Amino acid sequence: MSEQRADVQGLSDVDLIVYEAVATLGQDGSAAEADRLQTMTDLPEEDVWQALNHLVQANHVHATDHGYTLGPHDWSVWQ
Repeated sequence: MSEQRADVQGLSDVDLIVYEAVATLGQDGSAAEADRLQTMTDLPEEDVWQALNHLVQANHVHATDHGYTLGPHDWSVWQ
């Protein structure tokens, strides 16, 4: 899989909200499940799924058997 990511300027406000929720839920190293993302963001289910699909295609988020994790990134606010 490519480590390249699409430009963040191509992300919508909803994409960024979902990305932030994935990052927040994954602080402990766990994967974020779609239902938890929907609850946390209070977004319609369809919007969450569309954002997740776009984030995965853009390589900002990875889909795993356990949920969603951040894709490759070279920065962190947690360092």
